Amino acid sequence: MLEWEVKTFEGPPDFCSTPIASRRSKLRITKLNLNEVIDKDKKNEKDTLKEKIETITSTNDSKVLLNNSLNTAQTMAHHVLSLRKQSADGLMSLLRELGQGFQLLSQYKCKEAIECLETSIPAHQLNTSWVQSLIGLAYYELTEYEKSCVIFRKIHEQDPKRLEHMEIFSSCLWHLQKETEISCLAQDLIAQDKTSPVTWCVAGNCFSLHREHDTAIKFFKRAVQVDPEFVYSYTLLGHELVLTEELDKAMSSFRTAMMKNSRHYNAWFGMGTIYSKQEKYDLAEIHFKQAFRLNPRNSVILVHIGAMQFFQQKKEKAFETLSKAVTLDPKNPLAKFHRATLFLALSKYSEALKELEELKEIDLKNLYWATDLDPKGANNQVKDVFDNGNNDDSQLSSDAADLGITSSVAAEVSSRAEFGELEQISEEEEESVFNSGEFEGNYESD
Repeated sequence: MLEWEVKTFEGPPDFCSTPIASRRSKLRITKLNLNEVIDKDKKNEKDTLKEKIETITSTNDSKVLLNNSLNTAQTMAHHVLSLRKQSADGLMSLLRELGQGFQLLSQYKCKEAIECLETSIPAHQLNTSWVQSLIGLAYYELTEYEKSCVIFRKIHEQDPKRLEHMEIFSSCLWHLQKETEISCLAQDLIAQDKTSPVTWCVAGNCFSLHREHDTAIKFFKRAVQVDPEFVYSYTLLGHELVLTEELDKAMSSFRTAMMKNSRHYNAWFGMGTIYSKQEKYDLAEIHFKQAFRLNPRNSVILVHIGAMQFFQQKKEKAFETLSKAVTLDPKNPLAKFHRATLFLALSKYSEALKELEELKEIDLKNLYWATDLDPKGANNQVKDVFDNGNNDDSQLSSDAADLGITSSVAAEVSSRAEFGELEQISEEEEESVFNSGEFEGNYESD
């Protein structure tokens, strides 16, 4: 029992040594924990510093990106403004060139108008139907019908629905006596639009070329009924009435055209034609001169002025006028013929022979208006002069074929009293004409 007690007693020293060990381990643990805390703090500081650096870097990057974005936006905005300015400048330049060409054409400076349009307008705009139609109209006014026909033919092929200036195309075909082509054109337009005055003017020109003047007059009247403000139809109607010797109605037609557009020189020319047929040469000269004031580049008008002066025994003035006409258009056969006639009247036979020799070199198809080949039968002045010699009282016939007829923008006129007597054409009459096979017959006869 004693040993057990002793052994039991030996326990306290071991028991007493345990707290000392635990204190040391606690101190060791504390130091370790402190080091860990310090390490964590350092790591946290490093992380915080790194985050700050990253934050600063990201902020700087954001600022750089923002600045870059702003610079890009400013550059794009500047580029857009520059493009808009260039587009506006280009558009204004195009409109300016088109306006200049149109102005020259309105002043009948046809050669200058053609040069302006062909040299100043960009190719993609030059090939548009509107610009090409202006060039074709200019060639028509210069009486270069072949060139005008080439242009209008191309326009009609590329844009068959286009009606604007097709009446000028039909007049070119009338001058060149293209019966087949003008018949086809009339059929195309009638199939497209029967409510347009252009359609009926083309149909009227077609029947006029086939010497069916009564039918032509009906269609020109239809054009007047469809659009009373379309001056071109009054002019064509007046010339057709002159051919059927209905001079009073023709006078009314030309006067109405002048009321609607006082600058429509064709109407003044038509009035001069009527006074010429009535042998009122002084009044004819006045009206021809007014037409020439409106269109000072037209040699045909000058020829008629010179002829009126010749019939009034103003031979010196007539010679000056005819010489000016030859200067304006050296290829004008009518001017050369009248000047040769004047040389004969003045007994200047060598000069007359020279003029006639030059005239002989000109293609005879250009003289159809002066012989029995005239499709409208109004101009027989070559035949009359040779038949009657140098009779000063011989009548000078005038023909619408000698003068380029252009469409004009009609002025507003409140009254159409002078055309109250125009007969109305019913739809049945229209259909009867075009179903009668006259167009087809004309086509086949060509």
